[in-house]
Amino acid sequence: MDAKIKGSFWTDDGIGTLTESQKLTAVWVMSNPQVSIIGVTKISARAFKFETGQPIEALTSLCEALPSAFIYRDGLVVARNFVRHQFGGGDSFRRSNIFKAVETAFGHISLPWLRTVIEESCPDLKLGSLKVITSPPKSLEGQRAEQRKSRAVGGEGGPGETHFSEVASAKDAKVIAWAETWPGEVASGTPKIPKKWLHGWLAKINGRAMGWPQNWEYAVISDWRVASKFFTEGGLQNSGNKKNAAGFPDARTPAQARYALDKEMAEIKARLDDCDDRDKEPDRFDVVREKEIRLQLEGLAGS
Repeated sequence: MDAKIKGSFWTDDGIGTLTESQKLTAVWVMSNPQVSIIGVTKISARAFKFETGQPIEALTSLCEALPSAFIYRDGLVVARNFVRHQFGGGDSFRRSNIFKAVETAFGHISLPWLRTVIEESCPDLKLGSLKVITSPPKSLEGQRAEQRKSRAVGGEGGPGETHFSEVASAKDAKVIAWAETWPGEVASGTPKIPKKWLHGWLAKINGRAMGWPQNWEYAVISDWRVASKFFTEGGLQNSGNKKNAAGFPDARTPAQARYALDKEMAEIKARLDDCDDRDKEPDRFDVVREKEIRLQLEGLAGS
């Protein structure tokens, strides 16, 4: 994460009592490249010395001098008030996409002491409202293996269909509940989102290495605008489900594909330019999607 250190950091009474070595260590804890969105860094003595030029004892010294702000335990160093200093708090924060990312990161914490520390330092998080994930997410290959196994025994819709568990993850359940109330778009002729397509979208997103987009509502609607032109309850309209060089069903001509991609690229560039103008971190989904569109357009270049 591209963390920022405010000017008030240097006038803080606690920081003022630290030695030069401890201040350098505090700056590293707050802004090192591995710090997570909730202020947690997995650390090794070798990496710490390489990046700061100091022994690991400097980190221990900082935490002992300022235990109200920093904790070093189980190979993790925590900046207690990181979320509040980076993003603020209150209703506006809870409505933001950043808060959703904070919730997701918090939900992946399985260490009880670390959950307690983050809860105390970020009161906007609802205690006990998030599901604890005690094991890392399954790899894409693992998910595909499960899907192949489900198809072998048949799903809810009959033989050959993927069976989706009725017990969805907390994030999936939130998306499904939202999609059920989304009315569609009259202006663009986009209908309501069917469950079968949404389940496929969730499987794709959960298997991506870059994880969830911060603005997942936009991501769902944007993908469904394109897919709705070819999707029926039985699947894609073209029975072979073949795709062209850009990854679109054959039912869409290359000219139509280029038009849709150019339009989406223009929207993404406008948002990225706006983030640059305001010195704001862009949505990771936009950054990744921009690269995907460039590759798709290259695939259509010879069409």
